[in-house]
Amino acid sequence: SHVDRIELRHLPPYSPNLNPIERVWKLMKKETINSYFYKTFQEFKAGVLAFFDNISNYASKLRALVTTNFQIIGNPQT
Repeated sequence: SHVDRIELRHLPPYSPNLNPIERVWKLMKKETINSYFYKTFQEFKAGVLAFFDNISNYASKLRALVTTNFQIIGNPQT
């Protein structure tokens, strides 16, 4: 039966490291929020928008971060 070929794996309910968009947010925070002090909300907003307007500047970092190649820890059942 087709159901016999499905292997269920338990994932924690909150797993940001398994969600690729969370990795984009982490890079954005590293490059814009954690590296500069914004005096006003408008400066902060401009910094975040500038990151996304120039996201192609981070292409190599994003390729390394946003992947679905996850390491499996332990012995998977075969």
